[in-house]
Amino acid sequence: MKLILVRHGETDRNKNKQLKVAGPVGINENGQQQIEAAAQRLAQEKIDIIFSSDMRRAIQSTDLIANFHPTSVRRADHELREQDNGV
Repeated sequence: MKLILVRHGETDRNKNKQLKVAGPVGINENGQQQIEAAAQRLAQEKIDIIFSSDMRRAIQSTDLIANFHPTSVRRADHELREQDNGV
């Protein structure tokens, strides 16, 4: 078994160094390019299942990767969201 970890693409909040992570934030143009590059690198990998959080930015990122793996099972789960470590 091989585990491949990919972080979601850049968002405007990442770019502006905002720490708030919750909310319906999608990836920006640079983030789309980042994930497209990652998807190209992973195109030849055998990927059976794709897990992600249920956050918009994660779903957008896994959608781009899944384009190369149409038979992969997809699972989005709120339990995979980042932790809130407080102030």
